[in-house]
Amino acid sequence: MAVEGERASRPLQTIEPRLRALVQEGVALWRQPPSAENTLACATCHFDAAEVRGWAASFPKVKPMPPPFTRVMTFQQAVAKTVATHYRIPPGDENRRVARAITAYLTWLGEGLPVTPGTAAGQPRFPDRLVALGQSVARGRERVLWTCGGCHAGGGGFAGVAATFPRVPRNGDAVVTLEEYLERHAGLAWDGPETTDVAAFLAARAAGRLVQPGGDWKTVRIQGGTTK
Repeated sequence: MAVEGERASRPLQTIEPRLRALVQEGVALWRQPPSAENTLACATCHFDAAEVRGWAASFPKVKPMPPPFTRVMTFQQAVAKTVATHYRIPPGDENRRVARAITAYLTWLGEGLPVTPGTAAGQPRFPDRLVALGQSVARGRERVLWTCGGCHAGGGGFAGVAATFPRVPRNGDAVVTLEEYLERHAGLAWDGPETTDVAAFLAARAAGRLVQPGGDWKTVRIQGGTTK
């Protein structure tokens, strides 16, 4: 049950059809790998929806890996890494497709939770990881001011945008994640460190907003039930 200021995910049948189709694809891939040769699905270990519901809201954050590969990652980047490791799908178009769908499913599952970059409810806080995330946010802010400042002066218009992905872009194309939107809109590789930094900045700007994939960033609710 959602606590005050939170809400449950909308029923699938009520969301935009293209987003719904992607979420449903993610549900299927969460439960069954695309290759019959691999029988270990995400749901095999992570079968409790309540356990994974807060994942999307906690990114970007430091993803611990064997040195020297530990770094801040966005949610789709972390999912793609897991898809490569556990579903044995190397980086490329298929990995991206699977990661996109699973990202959409888990984000829909976490709809209505406040964005809390770097931390997850019930999980310990690691000061060194939060410092690394803060550094990523600072780099992202500088890149936004440098790359996007001509149209988005000061980054003031980005307050809730990170809480609304994945979503259908205004031009009506296929559903995109935040990472893919940045790739198309700003020319940044979706899985690259520059995208991570910009996403970290945008997520910091959205902190406290409720996750609402497919939502309108101008009206997405903040924790406490108000709008901004």
